[in-house]
Amino acid sequence: MAEELEADEASWEEIKVTCFFTAVTAASFLAVYEYARRTPSVAPVFDRRRATRPSRTPPPLMRHRLFEWLFVSTDPAYVEYSDMVHRRDVIRERRRQQAESARTAAAAAANMEDAGIGIGRFFPAWGG
Repeated sequence: MAEELEADEASWEEIKVTCFFTAVTAASFLAVYEYARRTPSVAPVFDRRRATRPSRTPPPLMRHRLFEWLFVSTDPAYVEYSDMVHRRDVIRERRRQQAESARTAAAAAANMEDAGIGIGRFFPAWGG
């Protein structure tokens, strides 16, 4: 008396509830995020955080389109803002390098002055 084995059948019945719950939760959180991001009292927080740390976070999101995070944003205003942030970072780095080289040159001139080989030190003293 051998038992008859039932054939395995692929079924989504076991995970339908979990998938539905996950989809509803994700949709509700994304809807709240999109709404809150456009609310005048909350929106500056999102943009200020992105504007203060552009190297750690993406630039502020444009507000003209819903769910733009799903797509690669090639909107001209978004691209222009991103380019401006990059240019600002490049300018800051160049200014930092210039200030550093100016400090190095000033320190070298001060060392030469201390050694007695500064400007005017190698001329004989005139007068009596």
